[in-house]
Order: sequence, then C-alpha cells, then structure tokens
Amino acid sequence: MCALLTATQAATSAGEPVQSGQAGQGPYGPACDWYTVAAPRRAAVYLERIYDNLYDAIKVTGSITPVPGLGQEAYLDKDSALYVRAGATRLLVVVTNRAGRSNPAAEERAAAWALPHL
Repeated sequence: MCALLTATQAATSAGEPVQSGQAGQGPYGPACDWYTVAAPRRAAVYLERIYDNLYDAIKVTGSITPVPGLGQEAYLDKDSALYVRAGATRLLVVVTNRAGRSNPAAEERAAAWALPHL
C-alpha cells in the first residue's frame, strides 16, 4: 500500500512534511500510514485496501456523499472518509489535519495519485 503514494504526494496531501509510509495491517486489509514529522506526530495520511462487503455496507447506510470522477465509484462517509472502487479494488483514504478533521479535497487528490498504481 505504501507504494501507492510517494512521500512528496503524501506530504502535499497532509499539508506538511511526513515520514516515509509505514506498512501494516488495518482492521479491514493491508494499510499504510504516513506520520507527520513535526510533534506531536500523528498519522496524517492513511490508505487501506478494504473488503468488498465493508465498502458495500457503508454505501447502503445512506449517509454518504457521492464523489464523481474518481475510480468507477467513490463516496465520502458521514465522517468524510473517502471510499473508492477501482476495478476489483476498494480503497479507504483518510487525510486529517492537526485538529483531527478529515480533509475531503486532500483525500480526493491522494486517491487520484494512488489509483493508477493499483
């Protein structure tokens, strides 16, 4: 998952310098976190490949906002996390600011950079 974004792309999405991506296992699939360089360190950019059933379950809640022009289908959930379907892959993209709020525009930009690498 960390190969989907460069450090420069992750930093641009986060709006501040980030460390190299750290691969791991998220709750729903393989993931990568890019942590900020400045203290207090926090995960500023997060990508996770998620299961089809999670993608579909969130979609049917009705608490989503479609995001046109990204992958075959994309939407923001009620917390502004971005979910993207690209072929057989479902991707969760979360970019947060220092206040811990999601940044949908930055999530869309990060997803657009990541999608060609899936």
